[in-house]
Amino acid sequence: EGKADCERGCRVGCEVSSMITYEQALHIVLESVHPLGATHCPLEESLGRIVGEDIRATAHLPEVDRSAVDGYAMRSVDTLHAATDGPVPLKIVGEIYSSTERPAGITAGETIAIMTGGAVPPGADTIVKREDVESGGDMITLRIEIPPGRYISEKGKDMVKGALIAKKGTIIEPVAY
Repeated sequence: EGKADCERGCRVGCEVSSMITYEQALHIVLESVHPLGATHCPLEESLGRIVGEDIRATAHLPEVDRSAVDGYAMRSVDTLHAATDGPVPLKIVGEIYSSTERPAGITAGETIAIMTGGAVPPGADTIVKREDVESGGDMITLRIEIPPGRYISEKGKDMVKGALIAKKGTIIEPVAY
């Protein structure tokens, strides 16, 4: 009691001489820590970890051309003369689901029902929405021309094989850019 404060605000009698500078403290801390080395962990357990090496896409995303809508896959050339007063009929030759791995192909005058996410079949180059056709039995009727590429999510549209996903040194966060 009754001791005066020193210039640093501590009570007289403290060991002022034992204090170290910020730079000295930082040096001591940095000399005391060492990298842990690389480990592998499941993605769901990686939040907050640091990427140890560049991570690249191992496949295209999507891996194949896929339908963006429920509808019918067809050849756009088959619809060239479709009009309100001149409808074009196409024969339905099957169905493709998102789980269908290798869909059968189509030829002139044919179409195939396709669900969202289904692989575009060989021979088809466009998709028409289900609600934009008239259907009955194993036939659909088109009254409009359908351009190539409509409603197709192209192979690699979201990511191409080999693209950089995460750069070495990146902290893994909930959202990646």
